[in-house]
Amino acid sequence: MRSRSSKSSFSSSRETALAGLILALLVWLFLFPVLTGGRVWLPTRLLFHVYPYRALSTETPPPWNPLMWDGAAQFGVWRLYTAKMWREGWLPLWNPHQGMGYPLYANSQSAIFYPPNALFAWLQEQAFGWLAGWHLWWAGMGTWLLMRRQAGMGFASALVGAIAFTFSLWMVTWQYLPSVPATASWLPWVVLTAARWAAQPTLRRATWWGATMGFCLLAGHLQIAFYVLGAGVLVVVCLAFLCRGNLSPNPSPTGRGKQGVLPSLVGKGGKGAGLTTDNLSPVSPPARRGVIAASFVFAFVLALALSAPQVLPAVEMSRFSHRRAPATAEGYSAYVGSAMPLAHLVTLFLPDFFGHPGVARTDAPDVSTYWGKGNAAEFACFVGVPALLLAALGLFSRRSAWRLYALLLAVLAMLLALGTPLNALLYFGVPGFSGTGSPARVLVLWAFGVALLAGAGMDGLTVASRKQWLSATGVLLALFVTGTLSARALSAEALGEEAFAELFSSQAPLLLQGLALSALAVGAVLFGQKRGWSSLFTHTVPVACVLGSLWMAGMGYNPPASAQSIYPNTPLVERLQSLTDGKWRIFAVQKGWSLYRAPLAILPPNLATAAGLYDLQIYDSLMPLHAKRWLDGLNGRDSAPVENGNMALGWRAPADLLADMGVRYVLSLQPLAEHGLRLILDSPEGKLYEVSGSRSWVRAADGRECAFRWQGCNRLQVSLPDGARELHVMQTFYPGWKAEPSGTIEPLDGVFQRVQVADGVQEITLRFAPELLKVCLYLALVATGWLAGCACFTGRRLRAENRNME
Repeated sequence: MRSRSSKSSFSSSRETALAGLILALLVWLFLFPVLTGGRVWLPTRLLFHVYPYRALSTETPPPWNPLMWDGAAQFGVWRLYTAKMWREGWLPLWNPHQGMGYPLYANSQSAIFYPPNALFAWLQEQAFGWLAGWHLWWAGMGTWLLMRRQAGMGFASALVGAIAFTFSLWMVTWQYLPSVPATASWLPWVVLTAARWAAQPTLRRATWWGATMGFCLLAGHLQIAFYVLGAGVLVVVCLAFLCRGNLSPNPSPTGRGKQGVLPSLVGKGGKGAGLTTDNLSPVSPPARRGVIAASFVFAFVLALALSAPQVLPAVEMSRFSHRRAPATAEGYSAYVGSAMPLAHLVTLFLPDFFGHPGVARTDAPDVSTYWGKGNAAEFACFVGVPALLLAALGLFSRRSAWRLYALLLAVLAMLLALGTPLNALLYFGVPGFSGTGSPARVLVLWAFGVALLAGAGMDGLTVASRKQWLSATGVLLALFVTGTLSARALSAEALGEEAFAELFSSQAPLLLQGLALSALAVGAVLFGQKRGWSSLFTHTVPVACVLGSLWMAGMGYNPPASAQSIYPNTPLVERLQSLTDGKWRIFAVQKGWSLYRAPLAILPPNLATAAGLYDLQIYDSLMPLHAKRWLDGLNGRDSAPVENGNMALGWRAPADLLADMGVRYVLSLQPLAEHGLRLILDSPEGKLYEVSGSRSWVRAADGRECAFRWQGCNRLQVSLPDGARELHVMQTFYPGWKAEPSGTIEPLDGVFQRVQVADGVQEITLRFAPELLKVCLYLALVATGWLAGCACFTGRRLRAENRNME
């Protein structure tokens, strides 16, 4: 016979499973076209804006979106390329297809060591949809567990918060840059494990905290990971220091029970109410400060060890990167200049006031209707009007540590996003932070903080006083008036005096829908309680209203692609594949680039990687500075377009320099008059030129060419001319290359590789095997072993406890 504790545990497990099923169903519905309809969760329809694909397009592509282009030209290419290398038995450390080669693994966003990305080796492009669904579910499930188990909110309240964060416009608009939502999905788990450690700082809890931080870093986006880790530290400060006497879950406002105002849909009492010994004591049992500090440090050391293969190479690469820049006053001005304008606060209520990036203008199909600053995703702060109303009410609910934490998180995030002087603390105080992107990306913490407050507001909905309602209404009105007045001034300046009225009236229906859903959610709970309606109904309606508000705003942001648009081969690409024979390089000369409309470009990077070609252009946020400077010299100008500093494009084609680099063919949209180029194909896909006098890009110091025997992602094998003792390899120099069976590698002209070989060597293999990576893999292996041991110990302990309960 089971004891009462066992029954409570079973009830807790049952409602957790129910929450997981509900969230899984919602994610499945949200991603239905890609999980069941054969579509692909990639923005590769944008390929049909550029040549050679543009000439063969049979469908109208969505409006040009430079941020989504990153998803097509970087993340999509990287994931599929690394998956191909994994299937062939290679560790994909080096990409020889772009920019004379560069260390792909050193860009953390390639995420080659993130365990879930192993799914690409099996499902290939279909893995994008399944991993997006998993990370959305993971984010929602972590938020629900945090709010239900640790903060002690009701089942429906926790579900409201989970939905508000999972389907917030921030999470939706960043979907096509998979490392961003993947990293953000670990936010609630880092906060949850940090809170459990703050309640009882043991080594076991420090282990799980360190594990979640480590996986967050492995997910790839270091700027978002920094914000996530900061949220974890903030919860420790709030729970263990600011509120040492008030670590209990949100107490019941009515005092009618341990489950709060809104009882659980399943199970009562016990763990289902979120009341555990972990929640009820500040730091229990009392421990020496040294032990607490040691476990705190251990958590971060474990996180660093687990993520070392991705984090430490990225730190090393930052020393060679084009984005390496000291923190200066001028750099800080540019950094805060990309912050969110105050006018964008209006998007808290009218998410499409500045236009929709997925809707094309009638007079220009390649241009979206979005006219605001930067990219819409950078300033996505919409969490739904019903959730925002509940969050405003949660601000004035009963005092608790979790309310304070959520408030601090949301307010600090918004202040940072708006470019206030708080950014100076991070920009000048955190090494390397000066090279990160827009400060508005911290809005991920805003969305999470508002989600927690929405759960608190839902929990105290039925007992809120008139004063609390007036205060919440005042907060919303202040935000609305501030955003509206700022937006009116901005629209008048940019579009004319009459623009604001037209824009506001076009967005009014969505605002009215949000207000109607808010009224429906609040009315269902308040009137339902008075009239004795079913608790299932009164809980379901507000959950559905929060979800509906977000889905109405978020649908259409991420147009899925057909399988035929996933880096298709065109006649021109197939011709190049046959002509280059995996040996010769190509070069594309661009006509222009743009942030706002489809550029006049042909095979921009990294599309050569997807096609198996070798291109001198490169597109990488951490590309080697010395390689970019060489391309600057070849182009006679900055090879990066003004619109995107992470690209190095071709702007002209000096045949003599290209021939020395092993470039045999040049692509262009316009006629090229450079001496040494011969037009061999003029088609609707573009013009193809042959470079006269092309030489192998691996040759002896005296100019004799070396014969290629084999080339792979991390290895180059060549046969040497007789008597050659020095090779010049026109490949980017980077630490980690080794010459076998013997030889040394040093920089050549500060850009390429000079290889010294011993007498009598007829064949040499260049292998990329960084010593730093070996150390990092060893650290990760030790950390993984520790986690496996802790998991086994925890499992045995739980089984023993269950046997004692029976």
